[in-house]
Amino acid sequence: MKPAWRDPVVWSAVALAIFLRLLPLKVWGFGLLVRDEAQYVNLGRAIVAGKGLINPQDWLWAPAYPYLIAGFLNWVPGWVMYTLTVAQCVVGGLAVIAMYQLTLRVFDTRTARVAAWMYALHPTLIYFSGRLWSEAVYGPLLLVAVWMVLWARDGTWPRALVPGVLVALCVLMRGVALYIPPFFVLALVWPTGTQDAGEAVRAQLRHVVAFATMLLLLIAPYSMHASQKHQGLVISDATIGNLMYLGNNDFEPLTFDYGNGVLQGKARSAHTGQGRRHCRSARPPAWNQCEVRRGMDWIRGHPSAFVERMPLRVAQLVTPHSFLTRSLRGGKYRGLPWWLKESLIAGTAATTFVVLIGGLVGIVARGKGAYVWLCLGIVMYTVAAAAALYGLSRFRIPLEPLWMVYAAAVIAHPGEILRAFRASSWRLGLAVVSVPALVFHMLWFLPSGWPGFNW
Repeated sequence: MKPAWRDPVVWSAVALAIFLRLLPLKVWGFGLLVRDEAQYVNLGRAIVAGKGLINPQDWLWAPAYPYLIAGFLNWVPGWVMYTLTVAQCVVGGLAVIAMYQLTLRVFDTRTARVAAWMYALHPTLIYFSGRLWSEAVYGPLLLVAVWMVLWARDGTWPRALVPGVLVALCVLMRGVALYIPPFFVLALVWPTGTQDAGEAVRAQLRHVVAFATMLLLLIAPYSMHASQKHQGLVISDATIGNLMYLGNNDFEPLTFDYGNGVLQGKARSAHTGQGRRHCRSARPPAWNQCEVRRGMDWIRGHPSAFVERMPLRVAQLVTPHSFLTRSLRGGKYRGLPWWLKESLIAGTAATTFVVLIGGLVGIVARGKGAYVWLCLGIVMYTVAAAAALYGLSRFRIPLEPLWMVYAAAVIAHPGEILRAFRASSWRLGLAVVSVPALVFHMLWFLPSGWPGFNW
């Protein structure tokens, strides 16, 4: 098996990935800041001005991405919309190597090459690299963390310090990552060969301690500072209350995707005006707790509506379209030929279908070992959070590379998939149940990418 640095196929994918990510910036520029992007830049400016990480809308953002923006504003010449996005495009291209190496640890060179090219050519990943949403950094960071934890399993305990650092950065980058460390611990202690569970835990105990120690050492200082400053417990962020407000309220759950959400401020105000008002508090932890409490009260008062909305929120998460569709339909890429725009929208949807459905088929047919439980744990936790709180296509983006490992296995070795299903009735039965369920949720908002088209 060739490592990435010895495989010219991978370096070709890296070069094309960087080129495709930089091309839209060169041709069309950055354009306008959109919603959270503007908030991130404002937070970065406040940090540079010495105000620290403020809370402009009651909730408290995770610190890493605002501080990254602040660093570029303060130390890198040029406007951050270009300097940081160019850096993100390069990082997104280099992440192809992590995609290859991760897949190589799970399967073989052929599958790893397919995965690398899937990552390099993925339209939505290309788009996000050139925008100022935290997913542009969080996605590659999570991918490398997953690769590194599998690498750490195969060596001595100091290796586990590396995924500890990376997962800590993930937590500080996105609050949703706060609950993923247990899945990394599970991957570290998963038995190999003839080991039983107890033997595996004893053998990897030092790895777990090293991982957990580094995780705590990096997260604890910010957590203690933020908790003291805001007079309430803060680990990384305080945003779950806002998601509870958007997803569990008298109005229908809304997103900010094209054809599947509310894009204008006036329309959003009119939509949310049908439900309960936001809590009022000067402190993010207190505001967050208030919103969570009121959301739970709503769930207790509307249990059937809460359950009925779960499929809707999952469909909003796995819609085959993305913010790229929104930008294409919104006229960001002026001068783009009609046929190319429509091809990109269709290609974006098709890519999502290939990754999500192919990944599900692959993981059901060939999933085994530490990676399958790490991957399933992170993905299913995110799906469960969306089902209970709030669904948005943007939240799915960092998960697709993890699923891509198994989608690549389907493309690279379709015969192995068929043989796996013939050899295992329970795997075949699980596929028969799970694949149609995913297809159903993905088809829900498929027409939203084409105005005037309905089922």
